[in-house]
Amino acid sequence: MKLIVTGSNGRLGRRVVIAALKAGHTVVGVDNRANESVDLALSGPNFTFREADLCEYENAVQVLQGSEAVIHLAALPTPQDYIAITHNTNVVISWNVLRAAAELGITRVAQASSVNVVTLVWSQGPKLHYLPLDEDHPCEPDEPYGLSKV
Repeated sequence: MKLIVTGSNGRLGRRVVIAALKAGHTVVGVDNRANESVDLALSGPNFTFREADLCEYENAVQVLQGSEAVIHLAALPTPQDYIAITHNTNVVISWNVLRAAAELGITRVAQASSVNVVTLVWSQGPKLHYLPLDEDHPCEPDEPYGLSKV
């Protein structure tokens, strides 16, 4: 299967790309910056890299063309501010990737979120209704990063 992995140069993205390649998939890694280090696991005929700013919708459409599935991991991974930058960037990137996938008829999409949707790391304080956490736990972020991940 031809996969697009957005955020392919991030901590999680690199590992997902390597796992997908080991599983026999053809992978196009997409990130807004080129990888500074050479990783031998990412060299070979089944991997290509495309540098693209996914805050631009047209770029999302271009890099997703021809793929069968998208693993969407691109985002600012931590709060850059507690006002708007991180929230707006993450929301726009997710919208652009999901909208482009819909427009192109790509029906297989996996999108990463964050534990911060349930007020943990960067929130004013944890607000856990029960443990262990699961998909039914209420999402009640109290800061822009967590809200962007909902």
